[in-house]
Amino acid sequence: MILLRELLSDFILDEESEAARQAKTMGLISKGFGRWADQSGTITHKTDNGKLVPVNDKNTSITKQTTATEPTHGPVDGGESNLKKMGIVDFKSLFNKMPRDLQTRVYDLKNQPQRADHHPEGNVLKHTIVAVHRSLKDDDIDVTLAAMFHDMGKDATAGIHPKKGHVTHFGHEKVSTEVVQQYRNWIGSVGGDVDTVAFIVKNHMRFKNMSDMRPAKQNKLKSHPSFDKLVAFSKHDRGGFKNQ
Repeated sequence: MILLRELLSDFILDEESEAARQAKTMGLISKGFGRWADQSGTITHKTDNGKLVPVNDKNTSITKQTTATEPTHGPVDGGESNLKKMGIVDFKSLFNKMPRDLQTRVYDLKNQPQRADHHPEGNVLKHTIVAVHRSLKDDDIDVTLAAMFHDMGKDATAGIHPKKGHVTHFGHEKVSTEVVQQYRNWIGSVGGDVDTVAFIVKNHMRFKNMSDMRPAKQNKLKSHPSFDKLVAFSKHDRGGFKNQ
């Protein structure tokens, strides 16, 4: 059985060990993504270049209600978001809805390293967790599902560049798209549109290289009805821990 406490604590504690030691001495509680709270739940400190630094009063009042495990999303008028109505408020809540075999595949992504210059956050699982959390602010189940699925194929495509020696995952988007199709019924059961999710996952690497494409191919990609969602997703698919 997968222990989610272990999954998430590994992700959080690996981020900044020095900051974690400082926070423990001060009795602070980790809220993830470099944020630390006092016993009342108010964010009082953050990790900055490996050091624990205080946040200002303005940030404190805001982050008391906005943590990495409780992202802000949905209507600006304070109404309940669509994802929240579905019970999806963070990575863990979406993970819990998955079939057991899919959970196992996602969890095992912790064993897939990535290039440190592209992904300083670390392995594929850590990147997936970050991407999912970032996506929640869009309040779009298709974008969030794409964040969960987009790099699953890295487990089947991992290799080493023969000349440069770094980790590669050539063609992982194709394998990830096949996983989307494999779980199309589950995707539909949580409100996702499998064709939209598949389009985003299939094209997330092409979008990064869109400027190198011929105008005709650019226009074809832009003409797809789900292109706007691909653009939205691309903002979340980047390296680093920052949950913005």
